[in-house]
Amino acid sequence: MGKASRRRQQRRTDRQCRNGDGVSKLYRATPSAVIADSEEVLRAYTEHRGLRLTDPAVLAGWDAIIYAESAALEALSILADQRDSTADLYFAELLDEPEISHLTPVMPALLSFLRARLAEQDPVLRLEHDTPRLALTLLLLAAHALRQATDAPAGSPQVAALVDACLDRLARDPLNDRLPAGDLCFALSSEERQHAPVDRLVRDEIRKIRNKALPPKHVVVLPDQPPLLVLELGARPDIQDLLRILETDPPADGADTANWWQLLPLPHQILLRLQLDWLDPVRAQLVLLLDADTHRDALTRIADHGCLDITAGLPDDPATSFFRARVLLDGNHLADLLHLAETRRAELTKA
Repeated sequence: MGKASRRRQQRRTDRQCRNGDGVSKLYRATPSAVIADSEEVLRAYTEHRGLRLTDPAVLAGWDAIIYAESAALEALSILADQRDSTADLYFAELLDEPEISHLTPVMPALLSFLRARLAEQDPVLRLEHDTPRLALTLLLLAAHALRQATDAPAGSPQVAALVDACLDRLARDPLNDRLPAGDLCFALSSEERQHAPVDRLVRDEIRKIRNKALPPKHVVVLPDQPPLLVLELGARPDIQDLLRILETDPPADGADTANWWQLLPLPHQILLRLQLDWLDPVRAQLVLLLDADTHRDALTRIADHGCLDITAGLPDDPATSFFRARVLLDGNHLADLLHLAETRRAELTKA
């Protein structure tokens, strides 16, 4: 064992001794090899050097994924503390790293999921069944966030101090233990679907429905106006920026959008899923979930008006910026789906 490895091992021992009974549940439940290799990933990336993992299989299990997700939460929290936001975290430079570029495409979705957890939402992210090396991807995301949290160069004492702070938080009082857990999961493969029990298939379908979806924070129904959906966009700075652009500098010919409604009858709930795709002025996608019973009046109004308004704040709320965007929809199609929802509701009542 080299000097650097001995120092890192001593720091891990010091964390356990310093915290004593205060060592976090996460830290106690995570195998020491996972903790050691996770730290190695954070150190190697932030020091801009090659990885020296004990065994690639160590970071393959769910205990490693949970620890890595926790590390990413802490790193994003540190980035927000240092920069006041995580909105400027991008991954383009990681595409230039041949050894990790194949892990980069899933990072934006993971970032949105983690931001939603930090915003105390309960998000669902359903990854493809063959998504590679999730724990390593989360750890690289965490290390990248720590690098972006300071202007100091890689390997500097300032960057090392941020890594130490991240690891100390994991050992002492991780955010993961205090935030809504969300649901980070893998889709069933075709082979798994052939042999999975019914309850597992249903769970996978529900995850598919809720994947990346955002329930509205408030639904405001006003006389003679389309319903206003107030969204919690702390995890979606891209949509916040889009709403600002549409309000302050709208395209001359209007925004280029597409949208799809889906009726989703679950065992004890009927949902309507609305996917909104903006193609201009910027590309963005937003998925909304509305309850056919809870939001019945609003959905009927949306069908009547053929449009709805979305915003991230209210006019009389000083804590938010009020930017509103109108979305045109096929009201007749929604009316047909609401009729189907009524039929399904009657069937559920009889059952």
